[in-house]
Amino acid sequence: MISRRLTVWDIITVAALLLLTGAAALSVSALRREKADRIVISSAGEVIGSYPLGEDRRITVTGKGGQTLTVVISGGEAYVCDAECPGKDCEKTGRISNAGGTIVCVPLGIVIRAEGAGASGGEYDGLAG
Repeated sequence: MISRRLTVWDIITVAALLLLTGAAALSVSALRREKADRIVISSAGEVIGSYPLGEDRRITVTGKGGQTLTVVISGGEAYVCDAECPGKDCEKTGRISNAGGTIVCVPLGIVIRAEGAGASGGEYDGLAG
């Protein structure tokens, strides 16, 4: 059996291959993202509205306990502002614009989901693809 120690060049070669593989995976994932064309808002599991992302607007949604949050659609993106929930995690989620993007306000029971033109509940994600 031939025994050989790893050299610096062996380590550099393996690291470079890992970086290239990771970059390729990220590129494929980024290319597969479908831009959303609308958001669907649900409260307590029931759809209360579907709104196009192409029209800027503000939507006030009432959730559990009569508390509200405001969904803003601007520049093809949607985000939450002025939530009356305790932690305001839904505000901290940020903006969604790709199909499958979701903002959830657990205390109010509200879900905002971005959907594309071909969206259906049973599609595969970028990993299962």
